Amino acid sequence: MTDQTEAARLTDQLRNFAQGCRGSMWQSRDETIRLMDEAAARIAALEAELAAARRCPPSVEDMTRRFLTWPLPEDFSPDAGITFEPVMNAGTAYEHKHQPVGTNLLNYKQAKAMVKHITGAEGAADDTPARPSVAEAAKALLANCPNPIFDDLKPEMIGEIRVPITSVDEDGDEVSESIMLPWYTMKEVIHLALRTLAGEDGQ
Repeated sequence: MTDQTEAARLTDQLRNFAQGCRGSMWQSRDETIRLMDEAAARIAALEAELAAARRCPPSVEDMTRRFLTWPLPEDFSPDAGITFEPVMNAGTAYEHKHQPVGTNLLNYKQAKAMVKHITGAEGAADDTPARPSVAEAAKALLANCPNPIFDDLKPEMIGEIRVPITSVDEDGDEVSESIMLPWYTMKEVIHLALRTLAGEDGQ
């Protein structure tokens, strides 16, 4: 988060606090003093928070994303065999000026390597956590079955799935209805799906 964004957020917090106090300023002297003390404490806390945000350096990920969206300078003129046409279709009705940004030079992986080189973080561990495979995620969920997985899912899923049933009544007429899928059946389906994704379908 940039200083400007953080400052704007903290300013909004302070403005909201001040608006909340405004309607109470005609209270008693003691109440007014209490509100002013509270406001002063809040301002001090916000200033400390903003100062801490300014001291926090941007991450490699943040710097990489910012480079990829950085508009290249007007006098951009590469050499070493690299060519760049500032104006496309020059002298025609379709003349158009190129406005390249960082991502036109390097892709995300390349830009990240460049940022790590600049910051001296080339030997550091990647700050992007490895994405687990489907099987790994399924195993992690299985390790938490029946609970807390089923406890978390039950309030959201119970009564939500209905199954259409067609039958014939005593008069020979076709009757259609839907029945609610029981929770114990839903648990079996979820458990089977997770075992299959985890590669444990035969167990």
